[in-house]
Amino acid sequence: MRLQALEVSSDESAVPSQEPADVDESAVVLQRLEDDSDSEEDTVNEDEEQVVDVEGEAVPDQGPRPPAGGHAILRFHRGSPYKVARVLNVIRGRPYEEALIMLEYMPYRACEPILATLLSAAANAAHNNGADKLRLYVCEAFATPGPVLKRAFPRARGRSDVLRKPSFHLTIRVREMDEAFARTQRLKSKGARRREGMRRAAARREGR
Repeated sequence: MRLQALEVSSDESAVPSQEPADVDESAVVLQRLEDDSDSEEDTVNEDEEQVVDVEGEAVPDQGPRPPAGGHAILRFHRGSPYKVARVLNVIRGRPYEEALIMLEYMPYRACEPILATLLSAAANAAHNNGADKLRLYVCEAFATPGPVLKRAFPRARGRSDVLRKPSFHLTIRVREMDEAFARTQRLKSKGARRREGMRRAAARREGR
């Protein structure tokens, strides 16, 4: 009897011990699920807040893109730097297309290397910096003296003289023109100057 009582008591004690264990496990599982859902909501809310913060920030205005440009350098070319400077003084400050036309029809041998260097500078500006060739102008053009070759030159009565063969370094820099510069270039044409003069004369007559 005692053994049976012990067995019954042990069974009864085991059953209540299992029921609370099952209840606790389910409660723990439910609590974990609730915690996971709360954590997901928190992360979603944090992400939404971050997106709102990023969208709500005032992005500073960077303004218009600065004018792009490029340059090309021709080194150790045979010729006089003074003869090259005579041509560079004509095309300096002029639009790219106008400079090309002038170099094409000027009767100087120095126009050939200058034309090749100008084309290379415009290609560098368009390819490397994304410049618009239609808005380019020659902002800088100069030639510096290079090494001079000296050769003997025969003269009368058995004498000799020195024949100098100079060379030069050519640099051409182009840049996109801004609105003010483009307006001044448009006013340089003959018809634009005449219209501008007529407008000013009409303004003076109205002022009288």
